[in-house]
Amino acid sequence: MGLNDVRLGLKRWLQKEIGATVIFAEQGAPRPSSFPYGSLRIQSINQVGGDDALRDVDAQGKQKTYGVRSAVFGVAVYGPGATALLEKALGSLHKPTVREELYYTYGISAIDDEGIINLTELLETDWEERAQMDLMVMYAIEQEDDVGLIEKVEINDVIYDITTP
Repeated sequence: MGLNDVRLGLKRWLQKEIGATVIFAEQGAPRPSSFPYGSLRIQSINQVGGDDALRDVDAQGKQKTYGVRSAVFGVAVYGPGATALLEKALGSLHKPTVREELYYTYGISAIDDEGIINLTELLETDWEERAQMDLMVMYAIEQEDDVGLIEKVEINDVIYDITTP
């Protein structure tokens, strides 16, 4: 699991809860033409704790590392009833079935939110309802490093046989 799983999991969660299309912000494509719709934007990603855990090097010289990351996602809903839709989505994160699906399917633990902000604004001559919140999640990552193998060791000194009593 990793960041792509987290993105997919949050997208599917938001689509299900608001019953509308969800896009990733800054994707270089036009906004959906129908309202309401949602968007997700990665605000930040941080390593949690110290160094990632290292596993033993395998026979091919590969070593896996495992770590925990926290990420803050900007979650927004646009269109009529945006605040109510986002409130419904936020409330769903307290349901055991939603938490289980996010965790067991996508490896996501939703841990904090910063509350919902009403960002309704005037666009040209019409008001566009908007609501936004920051959602912090945690997830695990697995990486692989090709550290190589030591094929030959040359010792240019005397090796003493050490025995234990």
